[in-house]
Amino acid sequence: MIILWTKGHASFESLHPKNQKEEKRWAKNRLQAFRGSRRHFFRALVSDRLKEEGFHATLVSSIHKHQYRGADLIRIDEEEICTRDPNNPSNEGKLFFQDYLMVIYTREYASQEYLHATGRDVQYSRDGFGRPNRPTSHTRMIPQVSFLRRNQSISAVINSSGQIRNPKSIMTYGYWAWERFAEQLPLDYFPEE
Repeated sequence: MIILWTKGHASFESLHPKNQKEEKRWAKNRLQAFRGSRRHFFRALVSDRLKEEGFHATLVSSIHKHQYRGADLIRIDEEEICTRDPNNPSNEGKLFFQDYLMVIYTREYASQEYLHATGRDVQYSRDGFGRPNRPTSHTRMIPQVSFLRRNQSISAVINSSGQIRNPKSIMTYGYWAWERFAEQLPLDYFPEE
């Protein structure tokens, strides 16, 4: 299991593309990094748009007992895990779940590098009785599954841009932990709607 805890924020410097082709490639890569990210999830959460943005969230008691089985999961609504003060114009949300929050991003599969790093890149064919037979060359299509755990002693507040006010308030496991800083974006990055 991959676990990530960070303190602080990354610093970015502006780069200037060599040409328009490079600029378009950078924009495409940034959008790809944003989609399905923890920041994307938190932004969707405080905006009440989890389903519309492609996220499925459910509460689980342990990350070791659960594997993705879509039919076994019960989707939860935003108000079950996040409260917002309607009188606060900043649209901040406060997380209040127990145990673990399992988050599945349904619009993009986990990368083959992640599947390889976690030992899930080999798919086995089945014999006539349903038992594993031998590895095949088929690519496994597994969604991006991540887990969040709240530090119960610290308030977990998220602003409208998807940033956590206190990084110690949340532990990240699974796909988001594997992505680490490689998929970070500047705080002022917002995809064009």
